[in-house]
Amino acid sequence: MKRRWIGDSGAIRSSRLRSRDRAAVTYPKYFVPERSENTSLDEDQNYWLYWKVDHDEGVASFAVQANAVGWIGFGISPDGNVPNSDVVTGWVANGKGYLQDRFAMGDRLPIDPIQNVNLTSSSEANQVTTLEFQRRIRACEPKDRDLEIGSTRVLWFYDANDPVSPESLNYNSQTKRGSMTLNLLKGVGSSKTPLPNDVESFDVTVDMIRPFPVPTLYWCKSITFPKKAAQIVGYDPIIKTTGGNIINHIIVYKCSNITNLTSYNGLCGPAPIPQDVTKCLGAVPIAGYAAGSEGVRYPPDVGVSFGGNSNLFTVVLEIRYENPKTLTGIVDSSGIRFYYTTASRKYEAALMSVGHFDHSDSLLLAPGKKAITVTNICTSTCTAAALPSEGVTVINTLLHAHETTTAMKVKHIRNGVELPEIDRNDNYDFLYQDVAAPIKPTKILPGDILQTVCTYDTSDRTHFTFGGLNPGEELCLAFISYYPDVALHNCKSKIPDVSLNNLAAEAHSNNWAPGSGRISDLKNFNLSLPGAQAAYDKFWSITNRTAECASLDDALIIPTENVHLPEGVTALPTQAPVAPCTAAPTDSATNSAAPTGSAAPTGRGCVANVSLVTLIILFALIFYV
Repeated sequence: MKRRWIGDSGAIRSSRLRSRDRAAVTYPKYFVPERSENTSLDEDQNYWLYWKVDHDEGVASFAVQANAVGWIGFGISPDGNVPNSDVVTGWVANGKGYLQDRFAMGDRLPIDPIQNVNLTSSSEANQVTTLEFQRRIRACEPKDRDLEIGSTRVLWFYDANDPVSPESLNYNSQTKRGSMTLNLLKGVGSSKTPLPNDVESFDVTVDMIRPFPVPTLYWCKSITFPKKAAQIVGYDPIIKTTGGNIINHIIVYKCSNITNLTSYNGLCGPAPIPQDVTKCLGAVPIAGYAAGSEGVRYPPDVGVSFGGNSNLFTVVLEIRYENPKTLTGIVDSSGIRFYYTTASRKYEAALMSVGHFDHSDSLLLAPGKKAITVTNICTSTCTAAALPSEGVTVINTLLHAHETTTAMKVKHIRNGVELPEIDRNDNYDFLYQDVAAPIKPTKILPGDILQTVCTYDTSDRTHFTFGGLNPGEELCLAFISYYPDVALHNCKSKIPDVSLNNLAAEAHSNNWAPGSGRISDLKNFNLSLPGAQAAYDKFWSITNRTAECASLDDALIIPTENVHLPEGVTALPTQAPVAPCTAAPTDSATNSAAPTGSAAPTGRGCVANVSLVTLIILFALIFYV
């Protein structure tokens, strides 16, 4: 789902998430940047959203701020469109704030008969309207939407005028509005951690390159880091394009122990590139950006060393451009800004990738399927061999796959018990791949098992989809940033090659796929022929996997394993338990324009305010019983 907003012309344009310049604004009272998230939702930065989540209490707090003196709105949408969305609208009149809970019916915003939001603060000053309110994570009411783990499509509105009455409010051609994909339930993002006072920075960017007008292009540039001993403490993406933003991702790869890297600035392939540059590509990412993501800040005692006695002196910058319309005239100077300090930090950060082998054809996805789920394993043998006895601490994760992916999660299993997931996204969006900090501190211990589970929707495809890095291919990867650095880089699996070869041979012998029995012939595997679907289902019913456990230079930590996916695992809750939806709902919206100071939600989950009528009935029952 592309982030989009609709201006006066109705044109849809794309954007990336961006955080507010702390020095330039006055934050809403309860939303200081170190303890909350914030982003602009429109291109002109006229509408800002702030939010924070109390997972223990099951309550989310929001503030919306718009450069307008009319009504403003915020919504949770199933698909980025207004119909069937859970919408909050409000305004300030004569110093008093008003707020209503609504549920969009077609192009109308009728007031919800059950009000499940509470206005906590409001203001209108200097042509800026600010509304702060709370709601529960679980909605527990048919015309409200739960806040879900992973990607959420949010809506925004602002208008130049207050409504004549609450019932008359509706959006029209003069209302500014749009949508964006956000991760509302992640832990407070590491990009919000303040940088130390002694921080310095340097940029790793391309220089005014003009990407060729082709659908997909990879550009690489070799770069030498500053010649001083220091530690990276964080980074931010630099998106600087003219003529159209076509950046899909940016990755900075570490060149381990290479002090003099051959100068290169050109295509990553297929043309010959220097051997030492090729060695760096795909090796060890130390920074990255994907559409929708923000920067990263490491914990106060964690960094990535370069120069001095480290093994980091040079890097290769890789940028992938997606230009399906083959636009011309685009000029790009994008990259990554690194923040560093010369003050020593205790721990070194590292990155491991878990999931499916990214160059394996065994990720064989049939066309026309609404849901295909694939499970990959990082084995207990690997973590037992690679991790110290005290384990490693997760800093953040990035879930990465391609266009047909609809859901991803990283399951965490210890001694046969499934712990809360390391990361999860039930609404995966290829155009919004944000780095997520864990909700609560998470350690991976020796002997733990990690399962990366991906679900794909191929209903609009007519040919089989293979695994791989190219457009049209698929992935199932999670990048886990952790400390201390123990040199664990890859922990991946795939269905054994022999099983894929057997399927290709069987398809050839039964005339299910034209060709000579090669794996590539399976692209045209015809599942409608007798026996073909059963053979394909048998292929995916295989529970054994070829598993690899590798260090930074892709050297095997243990020999390649043939393992089975664990069975009989006991699952634990993925979130703090929430109260069931058995309590009475809040009062109906008889006074739909709620004033500032309404009571905030109390308790966990869906325990709602009890109406006066309900209390009278309860007291009567108690009295007569």
